[in-house]
Amino acid sequence: PDVEAMAEDIDNGYVYVECVDSNILWDFDRTIVEAVGMKYIASNHWIAVTNTIRDKKGALLGFYVVDSGTGTKTVLKDKMHTMIFGLPDEPIMDAACIRINPLKRD
Repeated sequence: PDVEAMAEDIDNGYVYVECVDSNILWDFDRTIVEAVGMKYIASNHWIAVTNTIRDKKGALLGFYVVDSGTGTKTVLKDKMHTMIFGLPDEPIMDAACIRINPLKRD
């Protein structure tokens, strides 16, 4: 889903495990693969997206993520989108996520 739909799910108790480009997450140079006349980025790292960050009016600013490489950190909304989907001329070729249902306690 797009990051706004993911944020709505997270606000309703879901957790997302996203496969992302770790180079974008960690602010490293991106690894570009050229194939069939196009440039692609491969996702290479899983993170858990656990909470949203919103301003006082409710606008989505970003997310809290759990990252095995750096621990818990914040990721701004636009950066999250790029980590998952890439850029228009350099898309992520293997975007994947797992949506985990909220726990129901009796």
